[in-house]
Amino acid sequence: MFAEERFLERKFGATYLHWAQKTPAFVPSLRLYRPTAIPFSVKSVLRREYPGALNAVIGFAYVEMWRQYFLTGRFGLSQGSYTILLLAAVLAFALRTVKRHTAWLEESGRS
Repeated sequence: MFAEERFLERKFGATYLHWAQKTPAFVPSLRLYRPTAIPFSVKSVLRREYPGALNAVIGFAYVEMWRQYFLTGRFGLSQGSYTILLLAAVLAFALRTVKRHTAWLEESGRS
């Protein structure tokens, strides 16, 4: 957290310092909530978050594989875990393909 704060301080300067002084680090203050000017976008989430979602599913499958090993003495996944892993991989590949070869997930005014 310290390194990230220093990075943000160097990148945004006084603007970041002012924001950090009035923003709680761990417990948010609902009375200070201000809605963002940019609305939520499903397209933006799909475009940006599919690798992280796939990595999370792979991580859970890895833990499940070791859990099975300790319970049964064999490495493996349950049918449900295989299904979820396969669906996540197919979805991530499809979103990656759409992102690279089409403009469906593009939006003006967003990075």
